Amino acid sequence: GDTGGDDGGGETSVILEFNNVDISSEVSTLDIDILNLVPVAGFQFNLSGVTVTGASGGLAEAAGFTVSTSATTILGFSMTGATIPTGAGTLITISFENYDGGEICLDNIIISDSSGSSLEVDNVECWIDDSGDDGGGIGDVQYFTDLPDNQETGSYSLVIIQNISGLDPGDEV
Repeated sequence: GDTGGDDGGGETSVILEFNNVDISSEVSTLDIDILNLVPVAGFQFNLSGVTVTGASGGLAEAAGFTVSTSATTILGFSMTGATIPTGAGTLITISFENYDGGEICLDNIIISDSSGSSLEVDNVECWIDDSGDDGGGIGDVQYFTDLPDNQETGSYSLVIIQNISGLDPGDEV
């Protein structure tokens, strides 16, 4: 099938998405989830729409990455050459303030492999508060309950995706 055309880049190696966005707590947080088909040696990206106050945890911490932040930028890498292994999970949890109700966006994303080469990244660029189900994270079981019914036959359709093993970014399901 058509994959949407050639973007001029290579094969997507990394997918990033927002998950567990919590704007109701005294300290607001969000997770950046990752699905990476190759080991990741470092990352840097900007977060707009909020003021970043810190970042920790996730696969970056498990790999022993040094993580630093500014009001807009998150940077993570290993001083020892360690990498985040191929797989899926929460890359990092970011704390923030000054959310004004608009979009929170990932910008200027750089993800690199152990040779320092930039990896092709696909991502959900922005998160908008819809106060509804965020659909879960990468690898989570997702249930879609607002599927249309068929009035003529009285039948319903339900799709349950329990495992993404064997799928590559861009595969159609």
